[in-house]
Amino acid sequence: MPRLLRVKPCRNNLPKMLPSMLMSDPPNHTRLRSLVTQAFQPQHLKRLQPYVEQLSKELIRHLSSSGGGDLVSQFAFPLPAQIIAELLGVPRSDPEQFRAWSQKVARLLDPSQTPEAHQTASQARWELLDYFFRLIEAKRRTPKDGP
Repeated sequence: MPRLLRVKPCRNNLPKMLPSMLMSDPPNHTRLRSLVTQAFQPQHLKRLQPYVEQLSKELIRHLSSSGGGDLVSQFAFPLPAQIIAELLGVPRSDPEQFRAWSQKVARLLDPSQTPEAHQTASQARWELLDYFFRLIEAKRRTPKDGP
């Protein structure tokens, strides 16, 4: 397992932002993909099954109780986003903030964004990276089993 960087969670100390796996070519893409693939092995996904079922039911219940809505924004986006957050160890108390950052960062993939929107997305990317460094530091201080 690769060793995590040890830096203070401050933007001035964060590593240079390299292109994401989505924007990388082999061999860098292949290396990054192999790391991500490990998280999607059956033994890791099996432990998520109860959470995925519960979350799916909650999202569907919310859609149904509100008389319908936008299937994409109320189910198709939050379901995988929250599952990925769970895989990454994002506390369940932080889903709204994580979702907001994720939606902004996703805009970096859209080349038609205005410079202002790109700047907002880039800022969200730094905030999200800082958030993960803080989670990593907290986990180092108080390690426990599981995600």
